[in-house]
Amino acid sequence: MKVKGVVKQDAEVQKMELFRKVELEKETSEYLGGPLSGRQKQRVTFAWGSAKSPEVMLLDELASPLDLEMVKVKSLAHTQMTTVIVTHEMGFACEVADRLLFLDGGQLGGDAPLGEFFTVPKACGRKNSLKRCYNEKMIHNHLFMGVLFMLKIGYRTIKTAIGAAISISLAQHLGLKNFASAGIITLLCIQVTKKKSLQTAWARFVACVVAIVFSFAFFKGIAYHPLTVGLLLLFFIPTTVWMKVTEGIATSSVVILHFYAAKRFTMEMVVHELLLITIGIGVALIVNMYMPSVENKLKEQQRIVEDLFRIIFKEIVKYLRTNESDWDGKELMLAADVLREAKMMALRNVENHFWRNEEGYYHYFRMRERQLEIIERVLPLVTSLTYTVEQRIEVADFIDQLSDAIHPGNTADRFLCQLHQMKKQAETMPLPKTREEFEERAALLHLVKELEQYLIIKSQFHPAK
Repeated sequence: MKVKGVVKQDAEVQKMELFRKVELEKETSEYLGGPLSGRQKQRVTFAWGSAKSPEVMLLDELASPLDLEMVKVKSLAHTQMTTVIVTHEMGFACEVADRLLFLDGGQLGGDAPLGEFFTVPKACGRKNSLKRCYNEKMIHNHLFMGVLFMLKIGYRTIKTAIGAAISISLAQHLGLKNFASAGIITLLCIQVTKKKSLQTAWARFVACVVAIVFSFAFFKGIAYHPLTVGLLLLFFIPTTVWMKVTEGIATSSVVILHFYAAKRFTMEMVVHELLLITIGIGVALIVNMYMPSVENKLKEQQRIVEDLFRIIFKEIVKYLRTNESDWDGKELMLAADVLREAKMMALRNVENHFWRNEEGYYHYFRMRERQLEIIERVLPLVTSLTYTVEQRIEVADFIDQLSDAIHPGNTADRFLCQLHQMKKQAETMPLPKTREEFEERAALLHLVKELEQYLIIKSQFHPAK
């Protein structure tokens, strides 16, 4: 059998090559007929369009809704196929394009090969508009890079710098030798959360005390020799692993080497090392007690997730009522990304409180994550509905009400009762008269059951007071 003059074996090779380009090769080999995710659907569509070997392919705002790495698009741009890309990403356009067209106010403002677009004045009929747009883009990019730079010099970096300076100054003021070691200990003890910092500090203190004991046993019992250092570490490291204080291996090794370099072991040196450890750890704990509140950020992430869920439900309602939709599904990927980031932030927030229970936000985002899995599962079911029945509008109205009630509070019980009444009414309705009606009502029943699970997940969630 041949399609477009291509035998099956060659078509299979071409298919796998296209799936490889869009990173679906693994999914293709493992696919067993289950529903595709939104990301997979978009990539399959991209591969399907390329398989037709069209003369021209239009990619509208590719960088935002389609989950493809830029390098994949760049490789496509250098094939024999003409590719028209609509984008606001000027830097990306300059990287992949052979020719650029600039639109200003719905009119063609420039058309030239890439090499002439910004250098030849006549290449742009609306030079001032392009220059303004280009300058704004460059300003935006520079501001963005500046924000990234500021983010890298964050609170932890500032606290580390201040803490290390204080530790070294304090140790130096007390006349301690090897005063720089106090700064190193502080640097290693400052962690991303208060609890983690406390755990690390305790582990390093215990490991250093053990290191002092081992130094006395090996150096006084054997000799101050390099082989003795190796033998000491051979026993010391497994001991720290057994005691679950491996974070202290690095700082403890410094303590061991201090005794080795001094070639003596006295009580004065023991006190000296304990002071260095205490200063380094103590300053780190004090500095790390300040953690910026993420309460407002978590509330904002919560609001964003709820808005995205509301948009998704409204799109489902629109399709059920009209059987038409131009939705690209990008809110699904945005919701998944926001939830992943919000969960990490919520976990850090839990680790920054010793006494108060701050797990409410984490459980909230985990609950929404489980609900999103159900939404992704029902979308292929919704799009399979093509035959209009009375129950379809009723389900659409229910989802519409549900979308308006998405908030942190728990209103799931009210909707579960409403859903139960809908199911009881459906049981009293006449049986389907056609195969199409039967399949449609069966799919709607499946959808209702999935919505029931969605609501049960919410009903089991109890907001923190």
